[in-house]
Amino acid sequence: YVRILKKQNYAVEEVPRIGVKIDGKNVYPVLNDVAVFSSKSAMLMEHTLRVNDEEVWHDNSDGIIVSTPIGSSAYSMSAGGPMLFQDSGVFEIISVNSLDITRRPIIVSNTSSIQISDISARLHCEVVLDGLDRYKVTNMVECTQFFPPAKIIRLKKDSTAISALAKKVHLAGELLSMPPSSKLLLKTLEYEGALTQKDLSNKTLLPDRTVRLALSHLLKKGYVKKKVSIRDARQKIYEITKIE
Repeated sequence: YVRILKKQNYAVEEVPRIGVKIDGKNVYPVLNDVAVFSSKSAMLMEHTLRVNDEEVWHDNSDGIIVSTPIGSSAYSMSAGGPMLFQDSGVFEIISVNSLDITRRPIIVSNTSSIQISDISARLHCEVVLDGLDRYKVTNMVECTQFFPPAKIIRLKKDSTAISALAKKVHLAGELLSMPPSSKLLLKTLEYEGALTQKDLSNKTLLPDRTVRLALSHLLKKGYVKKKVSIRDARQKIYEITKIE
């Protein structure tokens, strides 16, 4: 990589970010996606979606995702959203597992004002930013384009959106032959974000030995990566490996 940088065999790209307000308070902008879910997995959440102050739907679903183009190949794609080219001036909105079988993802201009309001569930709801940080929400999440955009260095040998999509299709084929325990762990990490082995055991209700074997399989295949917790160096955290 140093050699590539010295030869200036790269391009600097500007990528849009989403500015986020939770119950009227600003939090940090996100590069990939904003997700709103019940604090307990697979529990229905009720919400109203408005775009530019116009009501689009009132829905009951597992949650809702607002994604940038760069984030469209991650969680939103696994939830049924389309893959967006990175230079598209749009955001996408996906209602996850809606009770309304006619509900489809929508694409809006990145100049739009997106409001998710009247948020409620049997337990409290949370906003997940870029799959990492969680914030409690009581009523409303507002999403708008954030300025300035982020700047990233794109190496010329990096994959294009089309080749990234091809990798996704290949991965989908491999998932069909994957053991059920590995599939469950992948889906849990996708839904919950980074987790410890103990967290995975608690959330999936799988035996510790089964979780260890499934994690070993996923690590070997490169679907999951392991890192050390910044809070406790003895603790390992597992997360989805992003496909570039």
